[in-house]
Amino acid sequence: IASTDSGNNVNWFFGSTWAYWTGANSSSFTDAGNWIPAVVPGPATRVLVAVPTRAMQVSGPTSILELVVGGAQVATARVDAVFSVGENVTVLDSGVLSLNRPVNIGSNLSLGRFALLTHEINAATEVNKLDVTVGGGLFVDLEAAINVKGKGYGIGQYPPGCYGSHGGQGEPDDSG
Repeated sequence: IASTDSGNNVNWFFGSTWAYWTGANSSSFTDAGNWIPAVVPGPATRVLVAVPTRAMQVSGPTSILELVVGGAQVATARVDAVFSVGENVTVLDSGVLSLNRPVNIGSNLSLGRFALLTHEINAATEVNKLDVTVGGGLFVDLEAAINVKGKGYGIGQYPPGCYGSHGGQGEPDDSG
């Protein structure tokens, strides 16, 4: 990732800054002590989350250039605020990406082998949901998953007039 352009490097990108998540201090994206180099990534930064120390958590509106999650070990990134990625999002082997608020991806979303795209469990109100705009393609490996099973409303926490159901079965609200 720290190469030098010597010419004739088709499809190589030079000059972009990479930030490596360490999670050394906390799970906060905005804590510079969690990054190598020790600077909070911005709109021109490519981000790599590849260590399982702590899940990276985005809790305020954030823009970055690229996001890569996972690799040889389970690594997790959690997004709890509006999130914008200028280019690609790639979830590699054993990576977990939990998107709880609207996300805009400028180019491609790719899920590698055993990658998981999900959102966190909801309780009394539905605040967590997959709301992803992808400007390019969606690529999902056969062994990857987009899974939100069991992550809707909590048991008995449906809004008025709504009932849990399955297979087209449910109770109408006739209370008026």
